[in-house]
Amino acid sequence: MHLFLSPHLDDIALSCAGLVHQLTRAGERVTIAVICTGDTPKGIALSEAARHVHWEWQLGEDNPYAARRAEDIAACRAFGVEPLHLGYLDAVYRHDALGTPLYTRNFIGGAVHEVDWRTTYFALAERLRSVAAGAARVYCPLAIGGHVDHVLVRSAAETAVPGGLTYYEDYP
Repeated sequence: MHLFLSPHLDDIALSCAGLVHQLTRAGERVTIAVICTGDTPKGIALSEAARHVHWEWQLGEDNPYAARRAEDIAACRAFGVEPLHLGYLDAVYRHDALGTPLYTRNFIGGAVHEVDWRTTYFALAERLRSVAAGAARVYCPLAIGGHVDHVLVRSAAETAVPGGLTYYEDYP
């Protein structure tokens, strides 16, 4: 089984869809584990970063993930790929224990917040350890654009996958 780690729902499609297509056409089993697929938290005000993303996507206050997950499942099935949605929150929705947003602006090219290093990183590394068990090859983003979600996925994967990783150039 080939396991592709995708921080977001569009990362594999934008970065290495051709390779996924080649593998599935050759009869290889492919799973795409998408990390950030969790719904917008209820009862917490959107951060400035989240409001900007919602404005760019023309969502208002709507939750974009239910429809995006359904699209991803349909696209994966069309290509004979097994989707695995891990349900973590996107950076723009993550808060500390007091409800303060971790990222208000600099989630692309900025530093990973210390709370993410203490919580999300460790939880993700543990989850990836079990998800990657038995995979013949694990493909991981290089985190070229510096998006904090990509950096966390790469760091957690480097900790969790003892047999080594195959890196792909993620579309920044």
